[in-house]
Amino acid sequence: MREVPALARGLRILDLVAATPGLKIAEVSMQLGIPRSATYELISTLRAHRVIEQAADGGIVLGAKLFMLGSRFADSVDSDRLTSDAAAALRDTVDETVQVAVLDGRNVLYTAKAESSRQLRLVSTVGRMLPAHVTGIGKAMLAELPEGKFEALFDGVELETFTPTSIGTVPALRRELAATRKRGYAIDNSESTPDVSCVAAPIRGSAGDVVAAMSISVPLSRMSDGLREEYAELVVAAAADLSGQLGYFPHD
Repeated sequence: MREVPALARGLRILDLVAATPGLKIAEVSMQLGIPRSATYELISTLRAHRVIEQAADGGIVLGAKLFMLGSRFADSVDSDRLTSDAAAALRDTVDETVQVAVLDGRNVLYTAKAESSRQLRLVSTVGRMLPAHVTGIGKAMLAELPEGKFEALFDGVELETFTPTSIGTVPALRRELAATRKRGYAIDNSESTPDVSCVAAPIRGSAGDVVAAMSISVPLSRMSDGLREEYAELVVAAAADLSGQLGYFPHD
């Protein structure tokens, strides 16, 4: 597919301004490697269409037109269908059970499930809640909570355990969430369902906040370190793709 150079440059300017609001034209030109005269013309065009604005000091920020377009996009998104389709697509790739859940306080609420062709008994099912700390899908979301919100939820709480490998204390949960952030995905080591392991990744909404998470569940008899890493890459990629469909675009 052949790009239109001017349009591609304009979109690069929008990405840069979204990531670093307040830049001057010269700074935009330098960071993107676009000649200053061309940068000025592109910014003037974007200003005319109200997708960016320029403050009195010359700083450039996103314009109100983008908010309007974003609102219309959000109204048009069928998130339930997108979520179900994403779960089914990942299930078809791995032929393992894929689930999606949202965080509800200290619990997760399962909202979508795509079953493997190979029978797998799970305690989780669509519409059921489980404590977030015993699930990979829950830990994927807990790991992204701001510290203040985490403290409000778990300060002084005694954690329920389901299996011998369930995390039973808040300090242990903190350590596991730190490891989750470092590796980029969460693991459930038979903590909610005996003999079942999961890998999970967060799903982000258009504002960048975590709105849900997706997991792949595998019987321990089929799981290995290599397969866990492979499935982790797949679930992270699937969650990122779904996040993009929901309007989230990370900035470099």
